Amino acid sequence: MINCIQPADYNVKYNRAGTVPVGFMLLFNLKESYMKIRSLMVAAGLMLATGSAFAFHCPKDMKAIDDALPNAKLSDAQMAEVKKYRAEGEALHKEKKHQESVDTLAKAKKILGI
Repeated sequence: MINCIQPADYNVKYNRAGTVPVGFMLLFNLKESYMKIRSLMVAAGLMLATGSAFAFHCPKDMKAIDDALPNAKLSDAQMAEVKKYRAEGEALHKEKKHQESVDTLAKAKKILGI
């Protein structure tokens, strides 16, 4: 048998069976665990924000590479390699593989010296 809450403590009336309604007990338990639910929501929000931070980092790197390319003094092989890494980084960004994109774009930035 389920332990019942004394209705006098919470201004509730007994139902016909002489117990507190189950709905009230569920509501009471949710109020007790409010902090747990709130903590989980905050954690989920932080995880989403972290993923967004990586997503916004890729376009900044691509723009930095694009801005540095016209003034770069590189050999043809180095220029081709930078363009290859830049294209790979953009493709990875579009596939939502942001960490891999950031790593690939970092290779291009290293060759450019930025």
